[in-house]
Amino acid sequence: MKSFLGSTILQGGGIVAYTTSSQEAQKLKEEFKTIFKEFSIRILDLSKTEERLIAINLDPDIADFKEGFAVAIGI
Repeated sequence: MKSFLGSTILQGGGIVAYTTSSQEAQKLKEEFKTIFKEFSIRILDLSKTEERLIAINLDPDIADFKEGFAVAIGI
């Protein structure tokens, strides 16, 4: 599986999408839930420090983004 930044997801989880809209993030989450039924899908708000650190742990390339929403899979 590929990260939205282009790198391959090798861990048990990763970032599959990024958006600046919370509604778009929710829409993507619902779409991914139907595609990846066996994985958990979560929206991470990058403006919140704790959630941003979770996102960076999954994909260090996301560290450049200080706001917006990352859709994570497998966590």
